[in-house]
Amino acid sequence: MILYVVRHGDPDYAVDSLTPLGRRQAEAVGRRLAAARVDRVFSSPLGRARATAQPLCELLHREPAILDWVAEDHAWKDIAVPVGAGRDDFVYNAFPGRTFKTDALLNASPEVFEADPAAHGAHVTRGLARVGAGSDRLLAELGYERISRAVYRAAPGSDERIAVFCHEGAGMLWMSWLLGLSPHLFWSGFSFTHSAVSIFQFPVSGEDCARCLALCDTSHLYAEGLPLRHHNRIWY
Repeated sequence: MILYVVRHGDPDYAVDSLTPLGRRQAEAVGRRLAAARVDRVFSSPLGRARATAQPLCELLHREPAILDWVAEDHAWKDIAVPVGAGRDDFVYNAFPGRTFKTDALLNASPEVFEADPAAHGAHVTRGLARVGAGSDRLLAELGYERISRAVYRAAPGSDERIAVFCHEGAGMLWMSWLLGLSPHLFWSGFSFTHSAVSIFQFPVSGEDCARCLALCDTSHLYAEGLPLRHHNRIWY
């Protein structure tokens, strides 16, 4: 199985949809995934994720199945923390990555990290357990049983291509779960920009871990001549 984890396009958070740029990003990623012959499409229930999935669904002539556990409002309750002036932000955006990679935390479990001041009160284990339970349900439906921390057993014939449209916070938790990494180690080294595609390969038979083939890929934006700006800030 090939799993495509896709973040929504450039958002208009005020109306939970996409900006004009976000709509063009959605069209670009839709064409890319249609060319990859995606078999099934899933989406967060939130408008910006569904709007990003829409061009692909139109090309494939199908509706997305809705996954509540990849909705961003749940992840926000789990791992957003106060940053001052009455504002909250995801813990990994609020503080430099170096605060999560001290000698004490480099090999720390999520439980150890959560008890450390560097977590700033984020409910990491709760969020990871919630996302992990949802992931296990989805993968079981697709023919994969998780038999240890990051090892899966494939049922015969489990060779579909699956696209899931979600969000930054939910995606960061989920991808760390898929790879068997403590979230603080994952998010201190990686990021997930608008319409980015992360690709995971699962065994088509037997038992093995998921392998990340691409992380935060935006080649579809380059192909369409769209701006390459990570989170609308960093040109690359």
